[in-house]
Amino acid sequence: MKKYLLALAACGLLAGCGGKKAESEQPVVEEEEVVAIVEGPADVRELLVVVPEQGNVMEEQYAGIIPTAEEGFGASWLLSIYYQQGGDGGLFGLSKKYLHMDEKNDSTEFIYGKREVIQGAPFDANAVVYKLIPASGGEPYYFWANEKGLTRLDNEMNRLNSPLNETLAPIL
Repeated sequence: MKKYLLALAACGLLAGCGGKKAESEQPVVEEEEVVAIVEGPADVRELLVVVPEQGNVMEEQYAGIIPTAEEGFGASWLLSIYYQQGGDGGLFGLSKKYLHMDEKNDSTEFIYGKREVIQGAPFDANAVVYKLIPASGGEPYYFWANEKGLTRLDNEMNRLNSPLNETLAPIL
């Protein structure tokens, strides 16, 4: 969100300049151009293509702390999924805050992309698996939708062999 606001502020400054010329005869020293990159849309729902015949737009939200391979305590995940009733597609927005002993070193990553629904997994032919594909082209995330929420799976859609919590609980 900070980057989004930074981008808006930069656009406002550029628009405010309006191409005015320097009033003095002194040479103008041009500073290095600063480019603000917005990592994603302000609201992921804006990217969802709605087909009226498919019904209402649904929203699911999940949260939890998932362990990470990096040093630290893990990452606090907030996952929002948007899709139309009866559809097997949709979009997701994910905020991952990496937690460290020193809170000043915490960092947040925002990821968005598309959701695919897969029927069946190696451990259960009836399992419903969400494949979350980041728009940035990174590795997809696999989650098994179950009575507890969404349980993270490995890249081959197998359960993770971990004594740690790998489940995001529903919050909506």
